[in-house]
Amino acid sequence: MKFGILDLSSLIYPWWHRLDSELDSAGNGIHAVLRLLGYIHDLRGDHTHLVACVDRGHHHRNAIFPEYKAGREPPDPDLIRQLRLAERLCEALSVPVVQKAAYEGDDCIASLTRRLEERGKVQQIVIHSADGDLAQLVSDRTVMFTRRKGFYAVDDLIRDLGIYPTQVVCWKSLRGDPSDHVPGVPKCGPKLATALIQQYFDLD
Repeated sequence: MKFGILDLSSLIYPWWHRLDSELDSAGNGIHAVLRLLGYIHDLRGDHTHLVACVDRGHHHRNAIFPEYKAGREPPDPDLIRQLRLAERLCEALSVPVVQKAAYEGDDCIASLTRRLEERGKVQQIVIHSADGDLAQLVSDRTVMFTRRKGFYAVDDLIRDLGIYPTQVVCWKSLRGDPSDHVPGVPKCGPKLATALIQQYFDLD
């Protein structure tokens, strides 16, 4: 059994930014949605199961850290429109859409991945996403995949960052995450974060 999990935001965002010319009858762009259609079609013959996970805000993270994603420009209305169309497309193709109010899609991906691994009935879980935060989920049964880089597994994480999946959270805590406006330890860049984790294993 090969279980595919689609991170809709991660997939749609780069496709939308290509700004191709495919339009619907009302003159609205549908280029990102059409690419998703082709992507799902390609996966059908290789995956036994497919689900899609979507964002429904990040209020629970703001409750923990109010500055989370502070200063970001609001997303383009057309991007939001195509994301909603992408959800409808998944439903029309019998791809379940997983969501939870106030949570992001990667929260749903993490929960779903852990439950699938705990049940032990799935031979492989493939997370279709370019979100580096999800690298903490890779294991002997879980990999990430993007068309640009291909499969991303435990060995790739060790090669790139010199750490194991269980250490990603500690690494991020030291390094911070500027894209989400999450501070790390002052003057601690990626190399120092890796060196500290390799020496001490975790933050404790």
